[in-house]
Amino acid sequence: MKRFRAIVFSSSLSGLVLIGCENEECERQRFEVSDRWEHVVSVAGRRAVSAAETGGATEAWKGIKEQAELVHSSFATPQVTWAAAKNGRSKLRAQFKPFEGNEETRAFKLAIEQAEQAHDAFESSCR
Repeated sequence: MKRFRAIVFSSSLSGLVLIGCENEECERQRFEVSDRWEHVVSVAGRRAVSAAETGGATEAWKGIKEQAELVHSSFATPQVTWAAAKNGRSKLRAQFKPFEGNEETRAFKLAIEQAEQAHDAFESSCR
């Protein structure tokens, strides 16, 4: 009977260790997603400044930056706000659509794509 308890106890501990590792991995992924969206915010901010200097679509880029900030904030805490992130991504894409084919915005498009890929991977493994 003692041996059986020892096996059950050690199996329980193994399960706890695995759960802990999974949570650590999810937390690492959440930080990565947060960093990627922070980069999107940064690039959008630079585009807004550039637009202001050249008489471009300053208000549009400010709106894009604000939307990227909202998506970024969805990953600020361990309690990810998935619905807000999904809604924010959709609005961000819609706001960016008029600029999508522009060669000057290629870096921003790449930043969005990388953030979305990290976001999707995190959601599929940790949600």
